[in-house]
Amino acid sequence: MRGAFNRIGFIALLLCLSPVLAGAARAGTAADAVFRACGSAENQIQVFECAQRRLDAIERRHSETYAAALERGRIYTMQQVRDAGASGGLLRESQRRWIAFRDAECAMQADAHSAGGSAHHEEILTCLIDMVSARIDELEQLYR
Repeated sequence: MRGAFNRIGFIALLLCLSPVLAGAARAGTAADAVFRACGSAENQIQVFECAQRRLDAIERRHSETYAAALERGRIYTMQQVRDAGASGGLLRESQRRWIAFRDAECAMQADAHSAGGSAHHEEILTCLIDMVSARIDELEQLYR
């Protein structure tokens, strides 16, 4: 019985400290803004829900940016090469491969930092936020 109380106390301590530790580990990342915005969260579940909402918003922006990049690629291709599908096809293939890389990279990073721990899913969210934000920047730079 005493062991169960010790485990519960340890888990409670981790839950209290995880937002603090998570914030310290993320300084300088795109996800840092997310965790600052989620600073009013009172527990790990609220931090997770807030981060998930932020990721959803960033993914919507990514989808819009990708669609605009596809359209710009088609316009560029039609004007320069007269082949409407070439640039869009390369961008689509690049996007498919990037998504596979993003998912594998975030799984690997989360596993390296918190394998099986309570912060594992939070680590994945943080990585996804960082990588999707960087991809938006890449697409905007390539297809202005």
